[in-house]
Formats: sequence, C-alpha cells, structure tokens
Amino acid sequence: MAKCFAQFIDHYATTMQEPERVREFYCNVLGGTVLRQHLPQLTVTLGASAIALFGDEDRGLPYRPNNRGIPRFAFEVASEDFPKLIRRLQEAGRVFDGPDGSDGDDAAHVWLHDPEGNYLEFVDRGRPKEHADEEIELVRIDHVEYEDTDLNETAEWYQAAMGFDVAGRGLSPEGHPYLDLKMPTSGQMIRFHRVKDPSVVFTEAFHGHHLAFNSHAEEYEEACEALVRYGVPLVHRPVPDDQGGRTSYFQDPHGHRISLGPERSLRAGELASRRAAGELRPARRGAAE
Repeated sequence: MAKCFAQFIDHYATTMQEPERVREFYCNVLGGTVLRQHLPQLTVTLGASAIALFGDEDRGLPYRPNNRGIPRFAFEVASEDFPKLIRRLQEAGRVFDGPDGSDGDDAAHVWLHDPEGNYLEFVDRGRPKEHADEEIELVRIDHVEYEDTDLNETAEWYQAAMGFDVAGRGLSPEGHPYLDLKMPTSGQMIRFHRVKDPSVVFTEAFHGHHLAFNSHAEEYEEACEALVRYGVPLVHRPVPDDQGGRTSYFQDPHGHRISLGPERSLRAGELASRRAAGELRPARRGAAE
C-alpha cells in the first residue's frame, strides 16, 4: 500500500457560463467568499474547501432535471446550520431533492443543480458547529462522485498510486454499481459509479474540470517523486502564492484530472478577515466579501 500524501481535498473545479449568476449563488446564497476572480476563472472558498469555476460556454454541463447526476460534488454542513441552508435554498427559489436519509448512511442529504447545471449535494453528518462567525458553516468538501468503466482497475490505481483505501462497494439509487475510495488522512471520499455508456461529461475534456488535493508543504516533492516512480506523468505549473506557488497535474487511468499542491485554501471567514487587514490582495473585478 502506497503512502497517502494527499491530506485534504482543496477544491473541485468545474464549468460555468455566467460569472455573476455564479457569484449570486455561491456567495449570496451559500455564504462563500471569492478567493480570486480572473475571468474566465472564479474561485469561491466555502468552509475549508473551495469551488473553482471556469468559463466554458461551448461545453457547459448538460442540464438534466430530476436527476441527481454524475459527476457530483458534496459539501458537509454543520448540523445546526443544515435547516438554515434548506431555508436559504427555498428563499432563493432553488429546486432540490431531499432532505433524504436513504443514501446508505445515517446522514441527511440534499441534491440540486447549481445555476450552471452542475450537480451539487449537501450532507448533514451530525458535526457540531465550530465557527460561530459563519452563518451557515460549510465544513468542507465531503465527497465527489464520478462515472467509471472499470471499478477494479480504478481501485488498484488509487490504492497503489495515491494510497487511498477501498471503503466499500454497493449499488446506487440510480442503479449503478459503485466503488467508494477513502483518503485515510482526512476521511473524504470519491465514489465511482460504473456505467456502460459514459456521458459527455465523462468522455469530453471540459475546460478546467479537475479534483485538487493538498499535501503537507514539506512532503510535496516526495509526493511528486512517488507518483513519477509509479509511472504517472506529471505536469508542473505555477499557481498564486496563497495556494503554495506551485501545483502538479495528472490523470487517473480513465482520464479524470487530478492536481496536487502543497497548501490548501483558507476558510471563508479567515479569508475575509485577512483581506480586510490587507494581508491578501483583493480579488479582481469586485469580488464579494
């Protein structure tokens, strides 16, 4: 079993069509804070994780009503704030499924589409609130769900290359056999759903779409060396200083894009405080605090 250098899911990246519509939903409805805006990219911090949205008008995710959908990304919500979140979604006129507790665990789940057609989920796992300054505390990214065509190959690669654990297998409410892979460092999950005919989301390269992990800064070079020894081609790119100044991109066997960097995003409340104190440069073009 390989060592798991990934410590945390830093952010999930997907597509958008209208930046102002995105800001309204992720900042005004969900309470996120813009980390940076340099169109066509907009990154919003939500709790201890972030969502990065890239403008891609030609390849927007297809909207499928009444379908929880794959790919899907989920945020854990502090338990006492879960009812507040539901009221906030209702007040904003967002249509959602749930709350539902029939997803094979003891948690409550809500599923919906964001304004861009991305599939989004919120989970209440009973975690107490820790940050009183956040009206609705989105703790972190809870899990991400992808399509897949070979669960055994995927399990082998993530165990050998990334040091993840196989947490379970089952059958989803949509009828897909699935594989749960868990990060032993944080407990966050990736669920892969086996499908016979992958959707366009799985088969075509959407601009910016990837899942980003962080490592301890002092272990970043060692993590990259371990991936190269396993035969994983890496592409190294510079990133802003507040995300470590560097990151590495690669793919799993079925083309899902992954990045690994040495730092993680700030919490939304910490970000706002540090920017107000002049410790961080303002986000471009009127980022909301």
